[in-house]
Amino acid sequence: MYYIHLKIYSTAFRSIILKKFDLSKLATSTIGDIYKRKCVEEIHFPSIQGPWVIQSINETREESWINSILSFLQDGVLPEEPMAATRLRRRVANFTIIGGELYKRAFTGPYLKCLPPSEADYALREVHSGVCGEYLGGRALAHKIMRQGFYWPIMKQDALEFTRKCINCQLHSNLTHTPAIEHASLQSS
Repeated sequence: MYYIHLKIYSTAFRSIILKKFDLSKLATSTIGDIYKRKCVEEIHFPSIQGPWVIQSINETREESWINSILSFLQDGVLPEEPMAATRLRRRVANFTIIGGELYKRAFTGPYLKCLPPSEADYALREVHSGVCGEYLGGRALAHKIMRQGFYWPIMKQDALEFTRKCINCQLHSNLTHTPAIEHASLQSS
């Protein structure tokens, strides 16, 4: 077993530098069971002084396609119209509730979390042009979001519309070399 000994020096600055150096050696070391060791510091007093106020936020769900499915699955509430009720019963067979969230059963993949329109827009922006965004086309963008585990009914249409509006995609897309007007045929005699 190897142990790292921290030396105490007379000045505080040198002790801080050495502690950082020894901790970096501890983190990058691959000898023995050094990975199993944990450095734990117990704090016996709060780091923030003063009175604490807990604020509750009453979050209401926005009106979306999810509400009718959730109300049927949780409470058994159907629409008044018979055709809409039949359509909802067929549609609900592919959905389930896990932890209060609505999920769609995928045919060959994992459950897909159902997103309301505001979260769907954020997912489109993040996957298309976020930190790891690849500026994918419409269909590829919709499939990538689905592989990430998210779903909403008009995902493909939203993805196509989003990529058509993307300025970077328009600037760097392939140029269309067909003329804007129809060519007139020439005849020689």
